Amino acid sequence: MEGLTEALAREIASLRLAMGWDAVDAIRDHAQSVLAELSVWESVARDIPIDASKTIAAE
Repeated sequence: MEGLTEALAREIASLRLAMGWDAVDAIRDHAQSVLAELSVWESVARDIPIDASKTIAAE
C-alpha cells in the first residue's frame, strides 16, 4: 500500500492511476496497439484537411 500512499501524497494527481502490474501491462499493451494503428494510418489521416474552427467542438 506504500504506492497508494505515495500517489495520494503527490502534488499533481494521476488522472488514470494504474494499480498493479497487470493494470500497467494492460494499459501499456493497449497504448502500443493504438500507436501501431496510428502509424499505419498516419499518412492518410494527415492528408485529410480539417479546419478545427468549423467543427462542432469549436462551437
